[in-house]
Amino acid sequence: MEPLKTKVGVSAGIAAAFILLAGRVSVLAIALCLAYAFLIEENELVRKAAKNGAIIWVIYECVSLVSQFIQYIARFFDSYSYSSFYSVMSKIDNFIELAYLIVVVVFAVIYLFMGLPKAPAPAYNAQYQGQPYQAPQQNAPQQNRTCPTCKTLLAGPGICPNCGTKVD
Repeated sequence: MEPLKTKVGVSAGIAAAFILLAGRVSVLAIALCLAYAFLIEENELVRKAAKNGAIIWVIYECVSLVSQFIQYIARFFDSYSYSSFYSVMSKIDNFIELAYLIVVVVFAVIYLFMGLPKAPAPAYNAQYQGQPYQAPQQNAPQQNRTCPTCKTLLAGPGICPNCGTKVD
């Protein structure tokens, strides 16, 4: 099982969520988090979160860049009706921002839960077909016994099946 703590002692889930949310702060924050995750940290959960956070951030920046490019082209060619176009584009920009925020928060929550300790799995025995195994109660120590007459190995006290001798 992989460790649930990072090298700095923080929970791996919290570190992963922080790295995902770093893209909301600035380019420098996501760059520092990526450098930490890939150069210093050994926890795979943190590395996977850094990779996914960078991918999500790059997709968001590309979509925002396309939106801004469309606005600049519209402003360049048509300056008279730009105000109505601007209101539509600002709503589209707000939608892109909200979608990015929702995706980042959902991924952060998922990684936060992935960093929690796992509950131990119950022991199963194929004989019981999926029912949890319960160890037998041991009231008295059981010993393998041998018949004093024919030296047959017996499971416990009783009568020897070979010679009929009573064994206590």
